[in-house]
Amino acid sequence: MNDKKDKIRTNLMTRLHELREAKGWSFRQVGLEADIEHKQYEGYEKGENIPGFFVLCRIADAYGISVSELLKGVHPVP
Repeated sequence: MNDKKDKIRTNLMTRLHELREAKGWSFRQVGLEADIEHKQYEGYEKGENIPGFFVLCRIADAYGISVSELLKGVHPVP
């Protein structure tokens, strides 16, 4: 079970990093766009924390994508 959680966390970290880099945004810019603290987002990208549903909604909205698209590929297929 722990391996599965770790894999999801790693995949989410990678996905958030890819999206931020694709936009050319800093952590501060993501924070402004998503209306969250930039250190909070940085923690998600570094795997220190996992965002809750409403934060995922804000992040997805900032990137102009759905939560489904944000999480695409994050959950490993069994």
